[in-house]
Amino acid sequence: MGVDGSERSINALRWAAGHAAATGSAIDVVTAWEGSVERAVRSTTGVAAAGAGALSGMHDLDTDLASAARDTARRCVELAGIDEHHVPVRTWAIRGSGASVLLDLVCPGDLLVLGQATHGMVAGALLGSVTARVVCDARCPVVVVPDPD
Repeated sequence: MGVDGSERSINALRWAAGHAAATGSAIDVVTAWEGSVERAVRSTTGVAAAGAGALSGMHDLDTDLASAARDTARRCVELAGIDEHHVPVRTWAIRGSGASVLLDLVCPGDLLVLGQATHGMVAGALLGSVTARVVCDARCPVVVVPDPD
């Protein structure tokens, strides 16, 4: 179950909790984060800024990003209102792009749950949507939970 703190991901987490309760399963709640070095390398201005002493503070920034990702995963569980006495939940903050992290974690017997992408599938594919990529490349069934509206 991938979460990013959005209402869409929290809604999907609620669905996953109901499914887990009905099937006696646990939920792995995953938030992916990209480190400052990855962002700097991908950014033209970041590469220029990464010269001289700019890299020295990136370790602290990476520590902060990892902590924020862990907090996001835990907060999503709270906001989804999951009773962890009835549905076992493990939260994870893993470094990497959202789609890559989720695709690397799943096994064929898993069920991967995601919130509906902000854009349509064609627009999402063109924009690099995590949901679109996971739906196309996952080794397991994927449930895309639509917005409740």
